[in-house]
Amino acid sequence: MPRVPACAVCRAPLAFQAYRAQDLASAKTGTPDGTRTHTGSILSRLPLPIGLRGRAQNVSQCAGLHRSDSRRVYLPCPPQQITSDYRSHMAKPQTVDEYLQSHTGATRDLLTQLRGLRQFAGPGATEAIKWGHPAVLHSQGVILFAYSAHRQHANIVFTPSTRAAFAAALTDFKTGKGSVSLPYGSAFPRELLEKMVEFRVQEFEDHGVKWM
Repeated sequence: MPRVPACAVCRAPLAFQAYRAQDLASAKTGTPDGTRTHTGSILSRLPLPIGLRGRAQNVSQCAGLHRSDSRRVYLPCPPQQITSDYRSHMAKPQTVDEYLQSHTGATRDLLTQLRGLRQFAGPGATEAIKWGHPAVLHSQGVILFAYSAHRQHANIVFTPSTRAAFAAALTDFKTGKGSVSLPYGSAFPRELLEKMVEFRVQEFEDHGVKWM
C-alpha cells in the first residue's frame, strides 16, 4: 500500500491539501461546528468541507493547521502530495466475511478452518467482529471464543479456564492466558479444538463462565 505523507509537526497523515493561503490565514482559534480538534499537547483545528462535516469525528488529519496550547500559534505543514486515500487506509472489517477477505493464502485457509468451529458451539451460535477480530457467540450473546490473524500464526482464544483444562494436550503449542497459537502451514488440530469448543459451551451453560 502506498505510504501516506505525514505532517512534519504532529506526524499525522496529511489528507487535505486543497486549502489555499487564505484558507489557512482565516482559520479561527475557536471550535465552531465542523472543526476537528487533535488531542495532546499540540492541537490542530480544521474547518472541514461541507461534505465531510458529518464525519468529522472520524477524521484525524491535520492538513497543516496547528496551534500550541499556550500561544495559539498556527504553523503550516510543508506541502506534500497525497498518494493514498486515507479513508480506505483506515478502513476496518465490519463483518467476518470482510475480515477473511482481507487475508490471502495460508492465512485465509487457516482462518476459514477456525471459522468452521462455530458448528460445535451449539444451536443458535452466531459470529461477529469483536475488538476488530472474529468471535463466535453463544445463542445468549456470550462470547465463546475468538480468533485472529498475525504475521506468522493465527490465534484462537478461549477463556483461561478452558485453556487450563486442556493444558496437557497443548504442550506442543505456544499458549497464552487463554490463547493457542497455530503457525501457518502446520497441521490443523481439528479434533482438539472441537473438544475445546464443546468444553467452553458446557462451562458457560453449566457453570455460567462468561468471557474474560
